Amino acid sequence: VSVQAPRKAFPLPVYLRHPAAASRDTLGRVCEITATMAAGILLKLWLAQRLALSRAWLVFDGLTTALRGPRGVDDPLDVRWLAPKLGMDPRHAQVQKVEDLERGLNGLVRRLTVTDMKTGTTIAVVVKQQTPVVAARQVAIIQRWYEREALFYAHVAPALPTSQAEDDSNEALLLVPKCYAAEVDGSKSKVVVVLQDLSHLVAGNSLGDVDVLQVRLAVRGLASFHARFWGKTGAYRWAPMCPVHTQMLDFIGSHLRTCWEGLSSRVGAYVAPDEMQLMEELCTSDAYKRFMLAMVDEKVQPLTLVHGDYRLDNLFFPKNPAEAATAIDFQFICKGHGVYDLAYFISSSLSLEQHDALHEELVSLYCSTLQASGVADLPSMDIIMHGYKQAVCLTLCGFVMGAFADDGTSER
Repeated sequence: VSVQAPRKAFPLPVYLRHPAAASRDTLGRVCEITATMAAGILLKLWLAQRLALSRAWLVFDGLTTALRGPRGVDDPLDVRWLAPKLGMDPRHAQVQKVEDLERGLNGLVRRLTVTDMKTGTTIAVVVKQQTPVVAARQVAIIQRWYEREALFYAHVAPALPTSQAEDDSNEALLLVPKCYAAEVDGSKSKVVVVLQDLSHLVAGNSLGDVDVLQVRLAVRGLASFHARFWGKTGAYRWAPMCPVHTQMLDFIGSHLRTCWEGLSSRVGAYVAPDEMQLMEELCTSDAYKRFMLAMVDEKVQPLTLVHGDYRLDNLFFPKNPAEAATAIDFQFICKGHGVYDLAYFISSSLSLEQHDALHEELVSLYCSTLQASGVADLPSMDIIMHGYKQAVCLTLCGFVMGAFADDGTSER
């Protein structure tokens, strides 16, 4: 608002000339002009303040975004985040193909094909995120599944070979996929893990015909993995004792009883009466807690890092049987007795007939591989077989809870 006062008269601006103003005295007209000027000035100041605040926010948001950058836990397909992880220039990288591999209780898994449009380089990766199933995600957060897997790839996997060429001197070696990125957000509810695509290998399948050569290869690999960390778990304080945390055993035991009550009527037609009685005693007593605590008793044998979900469906096998298997899915990584993994693998991978015929041979193979890998303080075979039987019972309890939660769509 601009008002130029004349020397003699003080006429109103054109926009203020109206009959009411003309009839007022000079003082009234001056007050009206002053009020108009003040209102205009205040309006300009308010607009300027709003504009300044808006610009300041945009600058602040831009700076924080520039400093932090895009986050993979929010959108792993964002090439600004993904391309540098793969050694590509984000300006030239494009996600060419997205293929869903799994949308289940444990997570969302997709295969991505990323191409550098300038160099023509193409990389296929597997991206794993949190499960879209809300109830399952809450369990994963409580059990720290996402955090544990990310920490495994950050602190353990770098010391393990990702290909046979990295250590071809040990035919019993267990490999892990190359990890390009592993991140968890602050709330531990979102995760993104970007791994090497293993589609060139043969995926294990517990529903198909089990290849005994694959089973032996997996047992040797498991023993070599345990030998690396035998009695050396002190550095991994983030890894819990046993797959479900010892401090949660009372709660898990109560949940097991609830699951058995809901499941027992559904499995009666498939289980013999004496087996039903055994399962009843196992699932309704304190056996689960006692057996799980026995799996972390350092007085019985040294602890090692335990995979926690070691089965055929989490293994990939080479086409050349002389090479090593590759293990995935380290959400349940923990500290405990290695025999837990062994019993879990054998009992969940073999048929009853195969188990009866092979389990003693496989336990002996596991022990001999441990010794060949440098484990000198191996307990007696009696102690190992006692722990094996306890671990088989724990495996059964785990699948009782899993079967109760299943909606009937999973063949496994």
